Amino acid sequence: MAYRKPISRLLFLRTVSIAIQLLTVIVMHFSIGTHDYIGALLLIIAFETLFNLSSIVYFARLNATNFALALQILADISFLSLLLFYSGGATNAFVSLLLLPLIIAAVCLPLSWLALCSMTAVGFYTLLVINMPAHDLHHMDMQEHFLGMWINFVLSALVVTTTISALVKANANKEKQMALQREETLRSEQLMALGTAAAQVTHHLATPIANLQMLYEDLLDELGNDNALLKEMAVPLSQCNQQLSYFRNYASEIKDNAQAPILVSTLLSEFHDACLLHFPEQHIELINESDTTTEILTDGLLLSALINVVQNAVDANKHVNKNKVVIRVFEFSNRLNIEITDEGNGFDLELLDSLGHETIKSQKGMGIALFLSNTTVNKLGGEIRIENINNAGAKVTVRLPLI
Repeated sequence: MAYRKPISRLLFLRTVSIAIQLLTVIVMHFSIGTHDYIGALLLIIAFETLFNLSSIVYFARLNATNFALALQILADISFLSLLLFYSGGATNAFVSLLLLPLIIAAVCLPLSWLALCSMTAVGFYTLLVINMPAHDLHHMDMQEHFLGMWINFVLSALVVTTTISALVKANANKEKQMALQREETLRSEQLMALGTAAAQVTHHLATPIANLQMLYEDLLDELGNDNALLKEMAVPLSQCNQQLSYFRNYASEIKDNAQAPILVSTLLSEFHDACLLHFPEQHIELINESDTTTEILTDGLLLSALINVVQNAVDANKHVNKNKVVIRVFEFSNRLNIEITDEGNGFDLELLDSLGHETIKSQKGMGIALFLSNTTVNKLGGEIRIENINNAGAKVTVRLPLI
């Protein structure tokens, strides 16, 4: 996991902290007039400044991992502990500032790294208490007081880290659910728009086809049934009417989101026939390892979604002058798996995580085919997995739940 914003904020906060530290040391020097520890404090601040500048230069071009963030926070705890050590130790009024790096860690880091930072802060605070001068410990019997302070710091660190970490996790889960709901709403709207567009196209085609049918019937009355041209015209006109009826039902199914069970064998037969019809130049190899009696839910878009995936595989093959697409079907974990493998160059690694989940720029368009396919499969309770195969193209797996 890599990200840039948390490290930028951390470096900015450290820069502000260094400025405040330097200003505090200068004010204390001129107001109180103490000189015994000023040099040590300025030296620590100088090293902290050098470390901060090095981090800014290093992370200007690179992203920060959880490991890098943890090291930065551990460095902040170390520098702050050294400053406290040379300015009163556990008796310093600002010793509770050790909790600030833990708050940042609770927001930015997972539990394992957060635990390490917490133990480090508690360890440094323990050393500050242990290394206090003896006269401070025995003066007015302050041992119980400093022990209470240590227990208070440990409990505060525990409460702060667990509470903030839990709140951050809950907020992240809530935002994730809201994002998923927004995605689902957008996908539903896009499918509705697709159904509306299909209905409009059907309506626009219905009028000219009806006019052609009327002209055909008028010519049939005038020229009779024996006319050769009219006989030839009857076949494509009948096909147009059949296709128009199919598109009308298709648009209605899309708008109504109608779903119905279908035998896997029936779906595969229609899918294979459609592949042979649409891609006659490709060698489509179907390997069916599934039970022919099982069923899945389907709608009017599922077959088109599968054809879209094959279309991408065919396009990938054409880029490298290959013509083989392997479709392997099997059942696993109560799901029907349809693996579609091509022999192309594979998907762009930078876009691999986004394919199917959003429209993205590609050489042939905006990735809308895979996006719509993924939307259709998700509405049926399935998922699409995309991966590259080393030196062998790409593999897209469509997983659908069995009934």
